[in-house]
Amino acid sequence: MQFRSNGKLLITGEYLILDGALGLSLPTRFGQSMNVSKESRASIKWTSFDSKNSPWFSAEYDNDIKTIIDCTDVGIAEELKHLFHAAKELSPLFNPAGCKVQCKLDFPRNWGLGSSSTLRINMSKWANISPFELHMATSNGSGYDIAAGMSNEPILFSNQTEFNSTPVSFSPKFIKHLFFIHLNKKQKSTDEVVSYHKLKTDLKLDYAITAMDELTMKFCNAPDLVTFENCMLEHEIFMSAILQRPMVQEELFNDYQLGNIKSLGAWGGDFVLATGPSKKSVSDYFSSKEYFTVLHYNDLIV
Repeated sequence: MQFRSNGKLLITGEYLILDGALGLSLPTRFGQSMNVSKESRASIKWTSFDSKNSPWFSAEYDNDIKTIIDCTDVGIAEELKHLFHAAKELSPLFNPAGCKVQCKLDFPRNWGLGSSSTLRINMSKWANISPFELHMATSNGSGYDIAAGMSNEPILFSNQTEFNSTPVSFSPKFIKHLFFIHLNKKQKSTDEVVSYHKLKTDLKLDYAITAMDELTMKFCNAPDLVTFENCMLEHEIFMSAILQRPMVQEELFNDYQLGNIKSLGAWGGDFVLATGPSKKSVSDYFSSKEYFTVLHYNDLIV
């Protein structure tokens, strides 16, 4: 059995999407695959491979998934055990006993494109359960990453009343001026979510969600690059005030004059979105700052 799901990037709505705000999310060309083979064995053997096809994690469980027989990382093995248990609770007929499982990432692990969400989607496909139900049982996230990982086109996502994912036409004529730059580190989303929940106690949440909904639609409908860049700046100012953090262009790239830069996802790590005249000029700038992963929109997004 083989399963695959896409990675994701969240373009608008970061953090507020946890409370029902509308967010624009893009599935990525890079994702994760899972290969499951049934064998006559007294255990479940799991191996995870990185984008260079090197094993980065392995574990062996007894067939009842009560005991970790062997593993290379106890913390990850416990998380995976919890995922198995949640899947079995949602589907009592799910029987991974005697299986050999191999997972393979298409992207470097520190890119933050959804190694956890793609795993949950693939596990859900294997167990024949709803990926959103498995997500709710094992994650504190909004669920947008699950929706994007199951899509092959841009989506508008909200979880205000239920998980609501709607395909949206997002292919602006200025797409050649959009680039994604990796900041050489991965932000741990679960920790950042906890920090956000502490900060939002003084937030007028209804107003913030309405404002974000309107801003997300402005992004989707931007007729030209100047309007889009204005949306990027408006979004950065808005979220900077909520998160009490400096904007990324202000903090790290205050001499960038080729266009605008916007944080994505958890802020402070993973990817940023930048506008610029050409890949060469954008790459030259970020390389001078020792950020060497610069991807054009079409190189990354489905």
